[in-house]
Amino acid sequence: MGEVHPFGVSPMKKQRKGRSFNQTKDYDAPSAFALDMDKLTEETAIEYFIRVRWSDNDGKPYCPKCGHQHVYRRKTRNSFVCANPECRHNFSPTSGTAFDNRKLSYKKIILAIHAFVDNSKGIAAVRMRNRIKMTNRNAFIFGHKLRELMVRDNENLAKEMPRLTGNIYVDGKWIGGHQRQPNEVANRKDLRKKENRWSDRKSIVSIVSDERTRVAVFETEAASVPWVKSNLAASAVVHLDEAFHWDGIGVLVETRRVNHKIKYSENGITTNPVESLNARYERSKIGIYHKLSGHTLYYATELAWRDDFNQHALLPMVDMMVSHALTGRRCRKWRSNHGQYLAISERRAEIEASRARRQAASIHT
Repeated sequence: MGEVHPFGVSPMKKQRKGRSFNQTKDYDAPSAFALDMDKLTEETAIEYFIRVRWSDNDGKPYCPKCGHQHVYRRKTRNSFVCANPECRHNFSPTSGTAFDNRKLSYKKIILAIHAFVDNSKGIAAVRMRNRIKMTNRNAFIFGHKLRELMVRDNENLAKEMPRLTGNIYVDGKWIGGHQRQPNEVANRKDLRKKENRWSDRKSIVSIVSDERTRVAVFETEAASVPWVKSNLAASAVVHLDEAFHWDGIGVLVETRRVNHKIKYSENGITTNPVESLNARYERSKIGIYHKLSGHTLYYATELAWRDDFNQHALLPMVDMMVSHALTGRRCRKWRSNHGQYLAISERRAEIEASRARRQAASIHT
């Protein structure tokens, strides 16, 4: 695992097998239910969603509220009604999931996911809008819904496997904070100094291992040291660069350092796997998204996911995404495709402000 190719590229990336979303579940994704994207119809898409949503019951719908196995299907509205007289809950294949309160058709959702995963460096909202025939706002929110699923999945994997073993590669990447310099040289500032740095300039710290890649966003790379330590087992071998703030990691685990001022790799010691991921961040920022600040963790998690699954077939990746979306909870921030994407805290703040205004009005009257 520590071998290095003649060109300084570790073979670890080719040998690594990324974990799918559904390895965190008790059942397998219905990948055998192949879809022909060229001949996909709304009826086929609905049946696919039903099979994925209730794959733990052999594709047979049951009430998500009371668990009753007998439900009636309303084909005119593509929904179900619970047969339990005490429940009578109305639901659809997307009720209570990441696609709750959807405005897109089932067919467009599948095509949008297909377009999203079919790009190694991401897909711009404008490109998805033109490809799937949706509004630019819908495409932007839909993409962030899928990124939130990836963030949620990384959180679940971290809970299942809190400590990583084997060869670990750690490094950071500065993202955001770009500002145009004034015309005159006398008015220009040294952007390397902390006082001249913009607040949206963040450091994406990545941990590349034999399992899934883990990413987090910090103010500086040095601030990530406690987080990196919390993800390492005692048997891990960590490959790092020469930055002095990594010195504390050597107290817990074995570390191998390489000085990039002299060479990129030496005797099997290299950070090239994580440098490759950092290059993907840069290429995606320049050629696709142009701006990653503001939602840095979402974009970083997405690009790490693409780096993990870049050798996988396309349709199984669609199955992963659909299965994870339909077997999880609602999105925490990106609520629906028609623009209701306020965070829970912001929504609560609005409710409290409205309540305060009503109370003030009642006092005056």
